[in-house]
Amino acid sequence: MEVDRKPPFDTECRFNLKCTNPTCHFAHQSPAAPPGITLDMNDTCDFGPACENRKCAGRHPSPAQRQQHKLEVDCKFAPHCTNPSCAFRHPEMPACRNGADCKAPGCAFTHSQIMCRYTPCTKPNCPFKHTEGQKGVFKDKVWTPGNGEHRLAPFSENQGEKEELIIPEQQNPALQNGDAATAAAQDIVA
Repeated sequence: MEVDRKPPFDTECRFNLKCTNPTCHFAHQSPAAPPGITLDMNDTCDFGPACENRKCAGRHPSPAQRQQHKLEVDCKFAPHCTNPSCAFRHPEMPACRNGADCKAPGCAFTHSQIMCRYTPCTKPNCPFKHTEGQKGVFKDKVWTPGNGEHRLAPFSENQGEKEELIIPEQQNPALQNGDAATAAAQDIVA
């Protein structure tokens, strides 16, 4: 006489959310759901261990797979992550000072693959990846006000005006003669 056995995924794991076996063959509840939720054994969640739905009642793989998945994903706050128990991967080398757009062949520093969310990015040492034209290069440009819009104009030291040279001793003719009282009186009158 042969006993019909159900497949393991049709049975709820007795450890459920506390299961530490990443290869557990039994069903688990959503890692985002509160403990003790009733599982629907006819439904399997498409998101698996990455499920974020607090109301998901489908079957999920072991929550230990979620931790394993996080170790394969870079921390988006690295190298400035302050969470001592962060489950995401942190780089072993410091971030490259040229950022993710580094063109140096064989650079040994860390290059983030996370896209920068600012357009334009004005941070000169931004560690995130940028699309073409997203990172502003303003070395030869100066902001000029006008009509409430931001325009960039080329910076030029000689814009048709002669630069005035000011030498402190030659500023006031009374100081050249050493007459400090006369200079002070002229400053008060002016």
